Amino acid sequence: MILLTLFLIGVSVLLYLYEKTVKPKNFPPGPKWHPITGSTPTVKEFAKQFGGTHKAFLKLSEIYDSNVIGLKFGNEATVCVSGESLLKEVLMQDEYQARPINFFSNLRSFGTNKGITFTNGEHWKTQRRFFIRHLRELGFGKQKMDFMITDEVNKIINFMGQNDLHEIKTIIGTSVLSILWTLVAGERLEYSNERLQNLLTLMNRRSKVFEMAGTWLNLFPWIRFIAPKASGYELIMNINNEMKELFKSVIKEHSDTWYPDRKDDVIYAFLTEMHQSSDETFTEDQLLMLCVDVFFGGATTTSNTLDFALMCMILYPDIQKKVHESIDAAYTNCTLPHYKDRHLIPYVEAVICEVQRYYNVSPITGPRITLANTKLESYDIPKGTTVLINNYAVDHDPKLWENPDVFQPERFLDQNGNVTIPQHFNPFNIGKRKCLADALARSCIFTFFAGIMKTYTLSLADKSKPLTGIPLPGITISPEPYIPCFTHRCSKN
Repeated sequence: MILLTLFLIGVSVLLYLYEKTVKPKNFPPGPKWHPITGSTPTVKEFAKQFGGTHKAFLKLSEIYDSNVIGLKFGNEATVCVSGESLLKEVLMQDEYQARPINFFSNLRSFGTNKGITFTNGEHWKTQRRFFIRHLRELGFGKQKMDFMITDEVNKIINFMGQNDLHEIKTIIGTSVLSILWTLVAGERLEYSNERLQNLLTLMNRRSKVFEMAGTWLNLFPWIRFIAPKASGYELIMNINNEMKELFKSVIKEHSDTWYPDRKDDVIYAFLTEMHQSSDETFTEDQLLMLCVDVFFGGATTTSNTLDFALMCMILYPDIQKKVHESIDAAYTNCTLPHYKDRHLIPYVEAVICEVQRYYNVSPITGPRITLANTKLESYDIPKGTTVLINNYAVDHDPKLWENPDVFQPERFLDQNGNVTIPQHFNPFNIGKRKCLADALARSCIFTFFAGIMKTYTLSLADKSKPLTGIPLPGITISPEPYIPCFTHRCSKN
């Protein structure tokens, strides 16, 4: 009897594992699904071989001759789409507007599934409307924002002239965080401020540990019970608790000084809404996750793009020379360029566009989850399928870009030297889930880059390792470590 029971259990387990390797009918082509791990080993091996998950997906598209690749990560059936028309279809259609709710999203949001980035339905719509409305009320996308960013650029330029810099990543990251802190908490913090430095450290630590451990923890959440330290779960929880306490202390300070109708920063505006609205989505937990989404959504992508732009000036000195010539022709004194005057220096804007194309810091967008059974090309995509979007494939598609693997800013200029933006170039995405603060990000990237380049000539410091131009892979890609040398040039004007 015992042997029969064990035999039946064994057969049931084998049938269960076999079932998990069978793809749905008319599912997109892709690598074999293994029991338990699905496609994970294949994707990881390709990512290691070709330099990142985005390149692994592109290689799979070539192997299977399809812009839709069928995958499975753990128990999650997943498709990755490439190609301009497919990307627009997924980004614009309602069937793809939801985020999957899984262990990873719970871990990221402190177990609350709140905020904006990983929420769905009416909660997402309400909080998205609130945030966009208060961005506008606080002057973002207007001249007020430009002047605030220019003030920060002045500070970073002076800092560069007075300090022996190491990696530029830290100072740029601190500056971008300072702007976001002003938006969220209404206070401009100096670079040496302990709270600001703690936040930068926490964000860097959290980003690295999620890149290393997030995938496996999402595939096999039970690992945290067997190996909490080795899996990275214990470290993620410790960092989450530190970040939670940091934002809670800021929210408490605002709560203690709040008065009715106060809206001079995002936290005060949220507290006012929380006191006046009957909407149950306005809670302190939601405010906490809104703060996390703002900082994680804006700081890393913006600072990495700027870091790449400055790195390219060192890699391509001939392009740096053209940038200087463009700025010098438009500005005859030490006045820093404003985003609203970007038409005066179109070559500079073209360089930024090319940086965003060549080094898209978010090469893969997502994840999304299908809300209904649907089709992509001729394939059937069942309801509940996770969808990933390979931006890299579009940004480097030879059908859309001439010599896509060449860094060439002129591709964004017309025959009259004016900036021209192709329809297939969308660095902040499109649709309802596009970047909420794209106006802030655009202004930051342009004003920081143009201001630094107006003031300095960049070269590689003697003590720095030679640059290869090969980015470091991750959830967001980042430049390789390098040490820049800044030579003051404002006196030339």
